[in-house]
Amino acid sequence: MYRAIRIPATALPLVDLVEKERVGRALLELSDLLAREEHLGPTDQARTNPQAIAAAMMLDDLPLFFEDLLDSPENLPPFATAALLWCMARPRYRDVALLQWATDLPTGERALTAQLAYAEGGARVPDDLGEVFLGRGPRPDVDRLKVALTIARNVAARAPRASRPAPLTAAAWLSWALGRSSHAAHYLRLVSQIDPAYSLACLISNMINTAMLPEWSFRRDEARDQ
Repeated sequence: MYRAIRIPATALPLVDLVEKERVGRALLELSDLLAREEHLGPTDQARTNPQAIAAAMMLDDLPLFFEDLLDSPENLPPFATAALLWCMARPRYRDVALLQWATDLPTGERALTAQLAYAEGGARVPDDLGEVFLGRGPRPDVDRLKVALTIARNVAARAPRASRPAPLTAAAWLSWALGRSSHAAHYLRLVSQIDPAYSLACLISNMINTAMLPEWSFRRDEARDQ
């Protein structure tokens, strides 16, 4: 008699080596293209992988890119996965994605503008945006958070090892935002095995260690099934 194998809810999706290699190659091609984009001549452009060019074009409007991902959270093409990994490797863009997924497209646009203003001249990021990271403000749409968590988990499963801390930390924060601290802690342990000093992971770990939950978790009038 066969017994069903129980797979932990926190287990990353199973991805074969071929798919991981495709994502790794796509990330290398896209990163190389973006690094020398301003210096490409006609001959270089003709030799560049059209999929890499298309992925780079998606990054021209980051909030729209992050929003479109919510429509197809599973089985993202390798270059779309690579584009998101490229963004998540840059904290200001990673934070925009998390803020937007926890709110909406207009908030993502505001967050990107604020992050760029901070990077260019040190302008202060609006307090209400920072409050979202601490679980304060209007309760996020639970279904939206769950879809975003699916994206983060799938991207982490396909990412080269060195690129995994960012999507794993995103999965940790999204789990915490859903009130699943134990799940978040699991993803943070995976991050610590790769980069123990990853800053956002350390922040979330501190919040979990102090038993801090999102304030919106305690609002019964807004509660939805999780």
